[in-house]
Amino acid sequence: EQNLTSCAMILVNHIKNGEFEPIECELTFGMGDKVSAVMVDLTSGKKLKIHGKIDRVDKCEAEDGTYFRVIDYKSGSKDFNLGRVFSGLDLQLSVYLMAVTDDDKKKKAGMLYFKIAERLQDAKKCISKEEAFSSLEEKMRLDGLVTDDKKVLSMMDKTGDLKSKIIPVSFTKD
Repeated sequence: EQNLTSCAMILVNHIKNGEFEPIECELTFGMGDKVSAVMVDLTSGKKLKIHGKIDRVDKCEAEDGTYFRVIDYKSGSKDFNLGRVFSGLDLQLSVYLMAVTDDDKKKKAGMLYFKIAERLQDAKKCISKEEAFSSLEEKMRLDGLVTDDKKVLSMMDKTGDLKSKIIPVSFTKD
């Protein structure tokens, strides 16, 4: 129960400290819904129709367009692995992002996992509630692939921290 409360608090902080807002939860695509299936042309000439369910879709309106990111909640030990994505072994998040950005007006901002952390390990020394929360926040930072557009990254994390506690990036002073 304590862990769920902490997860909820961290999710609220992610939303509060960025400009992206959740617009859909448990969004199905390719099943006769408002979002079409992802179609893949096969070498045989046939088409593969991919459908599924996206845990969360976030959106942010900007001067140059509308940006989207997809978030998949993970309770197990799965980590984001860029090598597996590029080699075609782990395409879940890529397919999700393709499904929600199916036209040129919808810009891709990121595809991320939110890993629901297990309880914190027993501390070797006494720590404050704030230190414990900060440690959990670090463990539960979104993990995945985001755009390299600094403007969009700052819309995902507007705290000004050099090392983001929200997305997997570090900012430079410039």
